[in-house]
Amino acid sequence: DVATKESVGIEDYNKQVGTRNNYFEAAMSFAANNPQAAKTLNDPNATPEQKQEAMSAYVNTIANQFGVSREEAVLLIATNDTTQNGEQIKGAHVEKGMGQGTIFVNDTTNNNAYQTTETLGHESAHYLEDKGAITVSGAGTEEYANIMGAASSDYFSFSYSNQGLGELSTGNNNNHVNVLNPDQPNVFNQTVVNNNSAFKTVQGNGQVEYLSYDQLSYDKASITSPYGLREPHPVLGVPRMHNGVDLAYSDRAGNKVTDSTIHAAGDGVVIIASDRGSAGQMVAVQHENGYITQYMHASELLVKVGDTVAEGQPVIIEGNTGGSKGPHLHYGVIAPGGQKIDPTTVNVGNYGTIYETPYHKANND
Repeated sequence: DVATKESVGIEDYNKQVGTRNNYFEAAMSFAANNPQAAKTLNDPNATPEQKQEAMSAYVNTIANQFGVSREEAVLLIATNDTTQNGEQIKGAHVEKGMGQGTIFVNDTTNNNAYQTTETLGHESAHYLEDKGAITVSGAGTEEYANIMGAASSDYFSFSYSNQGLGELSTGNNNNHVNVLNPDQPNVFNQTVVNNNSAFKTVQGNGQVEYLSYDQLSYDKASITSPYGLREPHPVLGVPRMHNGVDLAYSDRAGNKVTDSTIHAAGDGVVIIASDRGSAGQMVAVQHENGYITQYMHASELLVKVGDTVAEGQPVIIEGNTGGSKGPHLHYGVIAPGGQKIDPTTVNVGNYGTIYETPYHKANND
């Protein structure tokens, strides 16, 4: 995703270097001068109001670094109910009309400070372009915003550690602060409710110019081992029933990708999130329709037992733990009666085919 001199031209490349330097200075300034706000972004116990204020402070720091006055800087809003065409929105930038300059951030697809600052950096690049503070020419607008988003999160992570604030969590560290009461997952904080309503209004009026998505099938998934009897088992060397499917991922050019973020196939509650021997690090989700989905061989677990998850929410990072011979996802489905069934025969959520679920986006693409 990093532009080169050859891809965008010397002049555009030099402009990008200057823009990245400003993002770096903004991240350093934010961590040094507003450490409490920086820690709030990494705090699973922060309230929606605290989180929103911290996000606004971060983007205001970026805007000020580019010479855009604080009054013109964007207002950050944590929101949860934003989906379109089966894709969950990560962030949105209001380009015109009432609310111009507002950035909406989806709390359920930005699970920690690293992801949140990436989205903030991405959407702030659109804001800065609208204000004439940066010029995008050689690279496309979205490509440029992607580059600045990645720079933003990397610089924030470095600055956070450099200021002695600790390390950023790479898992689910926001604890879905939009939920007012964890025991009542469908009851939301009033600020979030109001923000969701505001987002739907500006989106319906056509005021949202740029949206960034957590895409469901960003890369191509392929079944490397189907459901059924395996003769022999690749690790044990003897016949053994394979109660699921193994999925591996490749990019659009056909190159294998690993460390994919795997997303829940449907709404539900996490009932397993631990090391399970040959299954490796594993998450299991109990769905409202009675099905259970399993996500095995993870390198990292992004949820814990008791968490309420939404369809498309990250649950694990693809890995090679347990009885595995290479990075992949073992995806299993247990029917309401307890039978382990072929995952290709049932849709637990709203996806189309097995190749579109579990939802994932490669971290290294």
